Amino acid sequence: MTQTPAAPLTILPRPRLDDLSSLLQQRRLCVLAAGAGYGKTTLISSWMDRSTSAIVTCTAAHSDLGYLATAVTNALRGWLPGLELRTTGLESMSGPAAASQLVAAAAPRMQRPILLFFDDVHEVAEGEAARFLQALVLQAPEPLRIVLAGRTEPPVRTSRLRGRGQLLELSASDLRFTAEETAAFVAASAPDIVSYSQDVHTATGGWPAAVRLTVEALRDGAENDRIRILERAGLPGGTLFSYLADEVVDAEPPVAREML
Repeated sequence: MTQTPAAPLTILPRPRLDDLSSLLQQRRLCVLAAGAGYGKTTLISSWMDRSTSAIVTCTAAHSDLGYLATAVTNALRGWLPGLELRTTGLESMSGPAAASQLVAAAAPRMQRPILLFFDDVHEVAEGEAARFLQALVLQAPEPLRIVLAGRTEPPVRTSRLRGRGQLLELSASDLRFTAEETAAFVAASAPDIVSYSQDVHTATGGWPAAVRLTVEALRDGAENDRIRILERAGLPGGTLFSYLADEVVDAEPPVAREML
């Protein structure tokens, strides 16, 4: 009942990843950690379409315990009518205590499996909000499964769940396109350049955002300019560097940008 995040206009079916939605029901936690442009939000959209799910899309504001706990409560309320979190004293409460309060309120209402997604969870800084996430993962009632997706590893410890076989981990190496997926994307997006599919895959390493940008450049460029476009794709000033500047570097705080 929570709105599915918007996905790109050109969607490549990826059964090897989409079908993992059934495996999510068998793990307490899924960690989806990869940089910008690897299709995390697109994959989340696919999984949400296949399940009873709720989502919290994190921003820096979610580093505040009260803000994060309220957002989780609101997201779950779509499937758990009447769910409330006592906000009095929340500002002085610890993260684990707030998680315990939410779990106690949610557990009796939870009659079906629910997937709770946290997208952009890298925005949550260390502190009580991160401790809230840690406690929620460990204390979640049996029907609740949690997915933490972000550009870096989430601010929670996962070794205990990994040891129990209760953790599903996906990284950039899992999300990058295979050569076959790159070819399928090129065929669906720009059939007239399908003969360049292997060249695109080699130039981009299967990074989904890079594949899309390179295919767009090839499609829109002159036919006699395509080899140059492929050669320049990863060079300074090329399409991939422009994407990195817009999506990755510009998203960093000023101090971090100065170090890059």
